[in-house]
This record gives sequence, C-alpha cells and structure tokens, in this order.
Amino acid sequence: MSRMLQTLYFACYAVAAIAIAFAVPRYLPDAGTLSALLSGAVVFLAGALAHEFAVRRHNASRDLHRLILLHRAHVRLRDDFEQLVTVVSDYAEAVDTEGRADPTKNAEVSATPVAIAESVRAPMPRGPAAMSPQEETPDGLAAEVKILHDLVQRLYESPDALDGGPRRIENPKVDLVRDALRQNRFDLYGRPIVTLPQRKQRFFDCVPHVLSPEGVPVPPDRYADAVREQGLATAFENMLLFRSVQRIHALRSDDPTVGYLCHATPRSLSDRGFIADLLAYHREDGSSGGLAIGVTEKDLVDLDEDALESLDRIARAGVPLCLRRPKKLDMDAARLHEHGFRMVQVDASVLMAAVPHELEAERMRLLKRAMDRAEIDLIVERIDDEQKLVELLDFNIDFGLGSLFGEVQKLESAAEAGADNPVARNAADGA
Repeated sequence: MSRMLQTLYFACYAVAAIAIAFAVPRYLPDAGTLSALLSGAVVFLAGALAHEFAVRRHNASRDLHRLILLHRAHVRLRDDFEQLVTVVSDYAEAVDTEGRADPTKNAEVSATPVAIAESVRAPMPRGPAAMSPQEETPDGLAAEVKILHDLVQRLYESPDALDGGPRRIENPKVDLVRDALRQNRFDLYGRPIVTLPQRKQRFFDCVPHVLSPEGVPVPPDRYADAVREQGLATAFENMLLFRSVQRIHALRSDDPTVGYLCHATPRSLSDRGFIADLLAYHREDGSSGGLAIGVTEKDLVDLDEDALESLDRIARAGVPLCLRRPKKLDMDAARLHEHGFRMVQVDASVLMAAVPHELEAERMRLLKRAMDRAEIDLIVERIDDEQKLVELLDFNIDFGLGSLFGEVQKLESAAEAGADNPVARNAADGA
C-alpha cells in the first residue's frame, strides 16, 4: 500500500475523530469536555485499528504473491537444472562410448575434469543442423523436404496461373528475396528477454532478415510492395517463418535452455496446410521445443476462421502463444489460458501510465495476479533505463525486454554452416 494512500486513510479517521470531539458537546450538552475527548479518541483508535488491519492484509496478499513468483522461479531453475543434468549425462555417455573404443583416450579424458566441464558448453549433437543426412530421422527429413519443396514452388509460381499451368514471375526485387530464401541467405536477429529481477536470459524476441548475394541484410521496404503486388506475400511470409524455425532448431542444439519468440502473420496463420506441415516438421525434428509464436492484438481481432483454427492447432501442439502489444490490459486471463496463450508482451508505456495513479496501479496489480493464477507470463518491452525498471518492478512483471538488457544481435549457432542440410537444399533447388 502506497504512502499516499496510507496518508489519506490516516487523514480520514483523524478528521473524523476531531469532528466527533467537537460535535459531542454541541449535540449532547450534558456531556463534558472529557467525554468529548474520549469519544474522539475512541473514533481515532477504531480508525487506526482498521488502518492497521488493511495494511496487514495488503502486505499479506503482497507476500503471498511474491511467494508464488518465487515458486515459479524455483520451478524454472529446477527445469534448467534437469536439462543440464540431461546434457551432462548425454556427454558422459558419449565419452564413455568413445573411451571403450579407445581406452587411452578415455584415460586422458578421465584425468582432466576440465574437459568434461568444457564439453557441457559445447554444442549438443542434436537437430538437423548438427547431423549428417544419414543421422536424421526419416520422418523429420521427409517433413523438411516436403515443406521446402512446396514453399519454393509457391514462391516461383504465379498464384493466378490456372489454365496455362504454372507461370514464373519475373521481377528483380521479387527474385532477390525468393532466391535468398531458397538458397538460405537468411539471418535471424534477436533481442534478449530476461527474467526479472534476476535478469537471466530466457528468450530471444526474433526478427528475420533476408540477405543480398553479398551477405548484406535487405530492408523490407525494398521488396515488400513488389512481393505483395505479385500476390506472393503469403508464400514469402510462410518461407520466412519456416526458415526462422529451421534456424531455431539449430540454435536449440547449442543451448536447450533458451527459447525463441517468432511472430506469425495473419496470412501465414490462414494457410492451414502450411501450419500443419510446419508443426509436423517442428514435432519430428530432434531439437524441437523452445519455440513460441506471437500474434498482435490488432491481428488477433481480425483473424478469419482458418487462422483461429491454426492458432488452436499450434497451442494443441504444445507451442505456447504470446499476445503482443495489447493497447489496454483489460483482458480475461483465464480465457487467454484456455486458448493456449502463455505470455503477454506489452509496451512499458502501458504500465508506466498507471504508475502515478494509485487506483489504476492497483487495478494493474490485480490483473497481474489473475495472470499469475492463469500461468501467463508478462513480458514488458522497451525498458531502456534503471529508473523505469524500478517503477515497473512494483507490478511484479516476469520478463523484461529492451536496450537495458541487451541490443539486437545476430543469432548464430555453432552448427549454422550446416543449418540447411544438403538433402533439403537439393530438394529446394530442384523445385
């Protein structure tokens, strides 16, 4: 409870006590001065007791909420520890297998505990980017080849070619981006999303970029209009999302404790066949997990039936959804949870606007508690200084995003050179 509100409470019962002390002699002439003072004192003490009760109840509720947050942080740390134990076990088994094949090498590794510690920080040998084609599961490879073939074919054919068969589209700007995506000239950038107040990196907010033949990122305004005019916006956005998921699988091979938040467009979500293929690929790949899909509030309210069904399919596949940039925090947290949303990403200005107004701030705290009960995390973006962070922490936010925690960076995997495996690349080139 803020000092301003406590001061208001104190002023109310103090004024009431003084008023009673002056009113008693006026309306009860037989009552003496002592009786008036005692009446005022009784009112003041009653108000003070009610004030103390309200403060204690508020503090108890706040402490309970903090305990819930600490429990959730404990669960996250426990999960991280279990994942690290699994990684160490995998490497210990690999070292043991290699040691049986070469006893002298095993003796050397056993004699240097530092080598095992270093191996934990090495890339995990899982996922399509870290495997040779012979090591991949047939189902995962088949899903990757199928989706690449379909996407490349759609990128290179006109959507309105019906009677004359597929018709290739000639446009230099369109050729630039579709060739880049086909040949995997593509970079994934991300800004760190950290836990608060610990500031431990938990996710990356991902932004994809296509590259020119010289390896330079191409600004979207150079090709967006041309792609849209040619009727290829859906195919382009689908390919961009698929390439992002491919790269995320390679990144997860290096660090399975970090997640990646990608943003899906309404056009991609409305393509139910593409979403089904994407989820099949994500499910079959050995390094699946760690992917979250975000959709803006503006897009969500305008989604068609196919897109809404795709969102439901994504949620049922175990991929958490994130509601991005709601203009007001007046949402139904329980209903969001039912539809698969596990995160809400808001601009810091939405919360900062409530800081000077106690009643509005308390409403925000109540909403945050409802989100906690519904197991929905609150991500606050555009946190750029410590003072803003201090004020925002009063709302018990879960994650922070902004220049205070790290700039946008290129997300590179130790196995990035092989992120697009040869068999899938051949399938794309042959489409």
